[in-house]
Amino acid sequence: MSGAKISDLAMLTMAEASALVGKKEVSPVELTKECLDRIQEKSGDLVCYVTVLQEQALEDAKKAEAEIVAGGQKSPLHGIPFALKDIYCTKGVLTSAGSPFFSDYYPDFDSTVGRRLAAAGGILLGKTNTSEWALTIHSRSYFGQSRNPWNPERAPGGSSGGSAIAVAAGMAYMAMGSDTGCSIRLPAAFCGVAGFKPSYGLVSLYGIVPLSYSMDHAGPIGRSVMDLALTMDLISGFDPLDLCSDRGAHRPAQFAAELLKTKDLKGRVIGVPGNFFFDRADSEVEELVLKAIDKLKDLGAKVEYLEIPHMDWIPEVSSKILFAEAAHFHKERLASRPELFGEVERQRLERGRAATAVELVDALRKREIIRRAWEEAAAKVDAVAVPTTPIAAFKLGCDTVTVKGIEEPCADMAVRHCRMGTTLGVPGLTVPVGINSEGMPVGMMLMSNRYRDLEVLKVGWAYEQANPFPLLGAPQNIRPDR
Repeated sequence: MSGAKISDLAMLTMAEASALVGKKEVSPVELTKECLDRIQEKSGDLVCYVTVLQEQALEDAKKAEAEIVAGGQKSPLHGIPFALKDIYCTKGVLTSAGSPFFSDYYPDFDSTVGRRLAAAGGILLGKTNTSEWALTIHSRSYFGQSRNPWNPERAPGGSSGGSAIAVAAGMAYMAMGSDTGCSIRLPAAFCGVAGFKPSYGLVSLYGIVPLSYSMDHAGPIGRSVMDLALTMDLISGFDPLDLCSDRGAHRPAQFAAELLKTKDLKGRVIGVPGNFFFDRADSEVEELVLKAIDKLKDLGAKVEYLEIPHMDWIPEVSSKILFAEAAHFHKERLASRPELFGEVERQRLERGRAATAVELVDALRKREIIRRAWEEAAAKVDAVAVPTTPIAAFKLGCDTVTVKGIEEPCADMAVRHCRMGTTLGVPGLTVPVGINSEGMPVGMMLMSNRYRDLEVLKVGWAYEQANPFPLLGAPQNIRPDR
């Protein structure tokens, strides 16, 4: 390959890097070395990676280069370095789930997602830090507290914080996360990148350490919506090994190819809820997201304002189901070695264990009422647009944040908007739409009904093409018009 010099090679989108590799203008070895250099420089301070497969990654890169020279790329990921959140089982590689319980767990198998990405020719760089058992938003494990690459004194979000950091800071071109309450979309929004939580059952959960059986989702974090679509083409589809995998023909033939057909949003209707999602949003977040919605109108979309009943039930309902299912998975560990859990994690599991059958059934019935309300509202539009989170990244160690003059719990606010998507299993995409006065990114979330994943990605893609967002390291005086 030519070995051409390109400025800031590590910060290309996955799609851009793939195109260069396909044209043999850049080699997989170059890309891998760039990422490994960034990891050596930045990962320790940001607590991003917990395992780095340096020798294996370079060996795989050389193999990919030889394959591409001989026969071309077999997929857009062929020769591209990526990362896995440290709850994805990796054969012979530590899979800790951020917990001392798994500090010596070396699986003898790979997750389905990891296996599919490897078969596509992707180069696994390593495993990224996660909150212990993916159970909180802090991306804090026994390896340490992850930090936001835009400002290390700020939270990166979680639990897929390590994956979002890796993508934002040039330490991987794409990284896989998981989302049970907010854990792909929150860290992606806090770190200024794109993240996608697909419909429940569309991506296999086999070989991913569970949190909540009915609410877990696997999905990608990337630097562009196209990167997410390219990844979805590789990882989605039925898996007989996964009891939650959907058997229906709901997967589009090609996500990425369909995005390329989308030039504008003419004829599409964007729903904007008049309740819940803007009720307690920080004023700067609200302003930036409303400006982004205006830009959707500039692309030809019409806006319809929605009132969606029962949204205020979501925090209680989602917590009740999530903690009960998590307590079921951890019941033996909780009974035998409770001291090995972090304090917050143990408290949440104890709440789940203490829930009665009547309380759980009440939550499940309320979930179906919420589902019907959402489906009826979302059926009227092509996508629903809201702030991904009501607040931008807060300072590490802060328990509360003041929003519109009211003191609010940081953790509750961070997950407030995303929980609906995992509770109902509907697709959710976050794209960065601006930077607040403190220099932190703000995200807009696009959602729809279950299996309308492609429509959500199309809207995000059209927005992104018309409104490119400066990646980390771009001049900090770049701001959207305010």
